[in-house]
Amino acid sequence: WLWPGTNVGAIASQSVVLVRAMDLWRPWARSHGSGFVWDADGHIVTNSHVVQMSSLLAVHFADGGACRAQVVATSERCDVA
Repeated sequence: WLWPGTNVGAIASQSVVLVRAMDLWRPWARSHGSGFVWDADGHIVTNSHVVQMSSLLAVHFADGGACRAQVVATSERCDVA
């Protein structure tokens, strides 16, 4: 339930992240994409093609913070990671 006049975009944008992926063995192979915070444990949902074959992941948050990340699971069929 949201109160009338609630700025849903401002609330939702706090969960949107930038995912940067690099392969240390192939430094020219970089990718990036958006994602969102899934739960209070800090799981991030993004596209599988963004993180495939990456050895280093960084997540950048709306508040300017950033952290390293690791892939927990992927579905190439659904292009979700």
